[in-house]
Amino acid sequence: MTGSDGQADGGDAGGVLALGKRARIRLLLIDPLEALGFRRKTGTTVAEHQAAMDSLADNLAYLSDTGLRALCEMLRTKGEGTARNIWPAPATVYALAELIERRPLEELPGCLRWFRSVEGPRAMAAGTLVETWSYFHRMKRPPVHIARDLAQRAADNRRQLQIIDERATAGVATAEELAWARGYRDRLAYCERLVRGGDEQENGAAA
Repeated sequence: MTGSDGQADGGDAGGVLALGKRARIRLLLIDPLEALGFRRKTGTTVAEHQAAMDSLADNLAYLSDTGLRALCEMLRTKGEGTARNIWPAPATVYALAELIERRPLEELPGCLRWFRSVEGPRAMAAGTLVETWSYFHRMKRPPVHIARDLAQRAADNRRQLQIIDERATAGVATAEELAWARGYRDRLAYCERLVRGGDEQENGAAA
């Protein structure tokens, strides 16, 4: 069954909230690793290192507290340099973070623009909107040359919804089945809002 992924938090309410997010990342990730001995790369100034840490914090703000703690544990052995105590490259940190919790599509403007382009309405018309979104959310790239696979997944999910609805009508659907159906329909409504929101923005810009 296709699972439903969580939605992103609301928008940033200004610098205070941004600083609060950075403080959370520092408390749960940066400070513990620096306490272990992680330090800035040789040749990097204090200001450059601080800017890099701020950027790291901003990019990891989507992680939950549990996710940040898990990332901290994973990074303990990922230090660079001969002493293995230099902060690893951001690409390494972000890749591990994605393994723990996938970055919301809403935080990837390029991906979101693609989804809100002709491709979103095309997927909606084909009945593969949720499946297309799930692929994009998981892989962070357009679903190229897998239209048949997406169509099959969508057909399977529609059939699953039909079966659950019939079981619900008969009063024999399980709590897990009902939760899956509700999650799928919530995700569909969410994806439709994404696509229509893109259409509204484009129309507004053209007016």
